[in-house]
Amino acid sequence: MNLSIPYSWIRDYIKINDTPQNIARKLTAHSMSVERVVEKDGETILDIEITTNRPDCASVIGIVREIAAIYNKKFIYKLPILKGQNKKKQYPVNIKVDIKNKRACLNYQAVVLSGMKVASSPLWMQKRLLASGMQPINNIVDITSYVMLECGQPLHSFDYDKIVKDGSGSKQKVNIIVRNALGKEQVQAINKKFYALGVNDLVIADKEKALAIAGISGCFDSAVSDTTTTILLESATFDPLVIRKTSRRINLFTDAQSRFEKKLSPELTSFAILRAIELYQTYCGAKLASNVVSSDGRPNLAIHSKAVCAVYLENAERVIGSHIDSKMVVSILRNLGFDIVGSDKLTVRVRVPWWRADDVTSEIDIIEEIARMYGYEKIKSNLPSGQAPARVVDPVAILTKRLRNYLADRGLTEIYSTTMISEKALVGLSSVDVIKIANPLNDDLAVMRPSLLPSALQAIAKNQEAKDEFSIFELGKVYAQNAELRIKNLELRTLNFKQNLLPEEKHRLMIGMVGVKSDKGFYVLKGIVDALLDYLKIKDCRYITLDKTNTSCKLFDANKTALVMSKNNQIGVIGEVEQLSLTSFGIKKKTWLVDLDIELLLSLHTDVASYVELLKFPAVKRDMAIIIDKNICYADLVVMVQTYDKLIKTVECFDVYEGNIIGKDKRSIAWHISYMSDERTLEREEVDNIQARLGQALVSKFDAVIR
Repeated sequence: MNLSIPYSWIRDYIKINDTPQNIARKLTAHSMSVERVVEKDGETILDIEITTNRPDCASVIGIVREIAAIYNKKFIYKLPILKGQNKKKQYPVNIKVDIKNKRACLNYQAVVLSGMKVASSPLWMQKRLLASGMQPINNIVDITSYVMLECGQPLHSFDYDKIVKDGSGSKQKVNIIVRNALGKEQVQAINKKFYALGVNDLVIADKEKALAIAGISGCFDSAVSDTTTTILLESATFDPLVIRKTSRRINLFTDAQSRFEKKLSPELTSFAILRAIELYQTYCGAKLASNVVSSDGRPNLAIHSKAVCAVYLENAERVIGSHIDSKMVVSILRNLGFDIVGSDKLTVRVRVPWWRADDVTSEIDIIEEIARMYGYEKIKSNLPSGQAPARVVDPVAILTKRLRNYLADRGLTEIYSTTMISEKALVGLSSVDVIKIANPLNDDLAVMRPSLLPSALQAIAKNQEAKDEFSIFELGKVYAQNAELRIKNLELRTLNFKQNLLPEEKHRLMIGMVGVKSDKGFYVLKGIVDALLDYLKIKDCRYITLDKTNTSCKLFDANKTALVMSKNNQIGVIGEVEQLSLTSFGIKKKTWLVDLDIELLLSLHTDVASYVELLKFPAVKRDMAIIIDKNICYADLVVMVQTYDKLIKTVECFDVYEGNIIGKDKRSIAWHISYMSDERTLEREEVDNIQARLGQALVSKFDAVIR
């Protein structure tokens, strides 16, 4: 997130004579990155990028605290002054805070202020809000916005008269309940839009209705209006994960939400509510109508955390690469707000300030603080010594590069797609081992892809109008649930990564062909695969018709699909995408795809060329034509013919016929069969005898008719 701060606001907290531009350069070098310094309406504004681990810097006080440490200047920090509070006094309103979900709400403070009059906020406050990118509304709302920018703690003011309470006059009791939303509870936010909440969402409520979506937005029914005279002011700390999940689920994003989801310190609520009361008393004429009530009995003002950490100067010098004496270390840490518990020539013991308790948790964190304030530019640079590490050879990467070059050289277009896809894109694929993203950016990136095929179909749908025919390929990873993880029925987020039960990553190759007329696409694609396997010197490859009972991939037309095999290894699958799948992706053209296992290709391929001795004896050729049923797999026929006798060297199909002359369910196939011996010249009678026995075997096994 970015924070825009007027330079004049910075000067309220620190006496400094440097220019805004120089301050911006030093702040960027030692702390937060200042993206730009702009002039607007006579005011110099610093636009600062706030990193996620530093929510304390998402405020004027946080940034000034950093600037004071950089310049070694005193931070002028004024504690809020609360007028008129007397704990022994009987105020008209008694507040009771009931937190039903203590894990989601870490701290909740509230106070009732009366005697207020809605008007415009002071001009100086409006100018600062506008310079910070916020729109002034009225004095009551503007003060909560101003305090949030000043100290980083979001506040919310409810119209007290719209809250259900008990009693009246000088004896009123109001119950503020922090609870989970009821099932399908619907609320109207300040933006007047309705949101359906679930049981995991947190709300602030009275005994009848929800008053706010906790940490995100107040409800319209309890909002401050022009007639408001009494408010209930809230200052709270919520679990960042709860706020983040709710915000993204209901698609509602606010300045308060962006701060709460970065984990604010519970200690901040006290300062913020007292500062707001001070401003309300000064500019709205507010009077206390109740005590400041805290859900956990915290003191009125923030305190330091109790965490103490030791920094060994020897470790600091080793990590930073420069010697920094203990006096400078003590000075740097003290300027950053650390309490120095003790120090000597070897060690410095410090107490971490409450606003850094979540991101400074160990010695290395404190060493980083020392290094950035000392100045990275002062650290001497040394060339690394020793031998360069040996090159790591990755066989999969090498094969992938070869496949990429081979296919690109033959005119195929490579595509790149994201590894996350929509659940809707899993049409025709098994969802058993699909890995769902716990916090997806949107519905289109909800699962890790189990196959390259959905990504290919999405790319085809987007590009189908560009060309009548085109061919594509993609080399990438697919993901599946770890087998052991699935057996144990465990969730990935519950595991320690050292258990080596991470999802399985597999390398795949997809080749696609689009728009080829008639049914030639299958054979053209098969030819590409055959050439590719021949290029990799993978032998004994064949295609087996997919069993129609196989439901693992319904993406293909079962009648036009085959498994790509090498010996007993299934390398992949090739086929025509069935019409229902094409329609679901919005594809209007015939599409053929092949999906190959790269790891298996790697294990089967070889770079060693094999040589065959020149033929010594002539081959004898015979032709054979048979009529068979259409449902008989051609691969089964060829395998039988090729392996029937050792003298059969090649089998070449030269004609296929289908027509009413031979029968509607029949097919005629004709081959050139070459017979040859490595030891002698074959006799005609010998070849004729083998040919006749082969014909009888085909008749017996496949009920073929010899033509």
